[in-house]
Amino acid sequence: MAAIRMFTVCLALALAGAPAQGAESLALIIANQSYKDFGDARDAFDATLANDALRAAGYQVKTIRNLSRKGLAKAAPGIRADIEDADQVILFISGHIVSTARESWLLTTDAKRQDGLVAGAYGLPIHVLADLLADKAGAAVLLVGQSGSVQRLGKGLTYGFAAAAIPQGVTVFAGRTGDLADLLRDALLSPGTSIGEVAQNAPAGVTAYGFLPSRLGLVPGLS
Repeated sequence: MAAIRMFTVCLALALAGAPAQGAESLALIIANQSYKDFGDARDAFDATLANDALRAAGYQVKTIRNLSRKGLAKAAPGIRADIEDADQVILFISGHIVSTARESWLLTTDAKRQDGLVAGAYGLPIHVLADLLADKAGAAVLLVGQSGSVQRLGKGLTYGFAAAAIPQGVTVFAGRTGDLADLLRDALLSPGTSIGEVAQNAPAGVTAYGFLPSRLGLVPGLS
């Protein structure tokens, strides 16, 4: 248990380090598809379907695939630095998403069927990512894509995203990964389309949370 607490604390510290300076639009995709103890999240890599549209809109696109627990610990400082260095961030995470009433995680590919009390030992904490994005208030969108297959989980865990305590200024869309990729490519990246308009017209199964402005979009064009 002490080792689990230490891993969780170290990961949170790595993700929440001191802010860096920079100027860029970043799209960071973190997709876990191949799981050892769970069925594969077969649609997780659909998160990359909007990559060409993101580049065309001026975003630097970085993709991380199939993070294990060890890989996550190694990648965490870079994830934090990439987010802190950017002025505008689209963060798209996909795979098996689990939650308690207050927290959600993207499970690593080697995650075990654990009780909710220790889920953080094998997961990327979505609430910590949202806190990082809060520094980009008004210029940060988080997309949480979950697989369509429901897994047997440990006590205290449910499948999917729990929209608890989303920081001010952060926009969140949650749903099936493919649907979110379509939403990103065809709506959020459409010039002159506001985030609020995208949220209002989101397809069934996609839910919007947090900052939903009616006159602010990701791509310029609003009068």
